Amino acid sequence: DRQLSRNSFYRNYLDMEDIIRQFLNDFTHEYKKTLNSFDQPDNVITYKTLFELIQKHSQRFLILRKRHLLYLLQEALLIFWGPVESMDNFSAYGVSFVMYGTYGWIDEWLHRGMQEDSEVIAQVLSARQNKTS
Repeated sequence: DRQLSRNSFYRNYLDMEDIIRQFLNDFTHEYKKTLNSFDQPDNVITYKTLFELIQKHSQRFLILRKRHLLYLLQEALLIFWGPVESMDNFSAYGVSFVMYGTYGWIDEWLHRGMQEDSEVIAQVLSARQNKTS
């Protein structure tokens, strides 16, 4: 187990949320790297990859949810997946709808104990997204 002095902690991080943001930044980089390994990832691959990585780090995500810190994941997803200023309004609304809906699904999935595997979730989310497109 690593020992970290209080001085070292505050020299590298502003607070506990800063540590969590670093983990989520690493998480989104891992997600992006995994997606980039596919030639043209479709919705199923995109969602399956996301939920597989959440399962891989399930203990951390369950703790974040239990401690009411999952909103930090929402922030990370918004940076990674959210609308950008250059989008027209309706494109931005659509991207926001998908991003916030995916976050809500993650939150509820964690709350219910992550019962379904990533393949099932990917198929259902992809089908729902295709219905709204």
